[in-house]
Amino acid sequence: MWNDQMALLPWGLSRILGITVYLGIPAGLPAYAAVAGAGLTAAGLLLSIGRGRQPA
Repeated sequence: MWNDQMALLPWGLSRILGITVYLGIPAGLPAYAAVAGAGLTAAGLLLSIGRGRQPA
């Protein structure tokens, strides 16, 4: 049974939060994923800057 908690959140967000709590997904996981994505982006930018344009 779904717990709407007085419908304070939109329907979809309330379901997502309920599932993450039920499965025991840590609250910091989105932050870890964002940091990993930023790191990969920075590495890609550094690699692309290092290559530069090759003379023809």
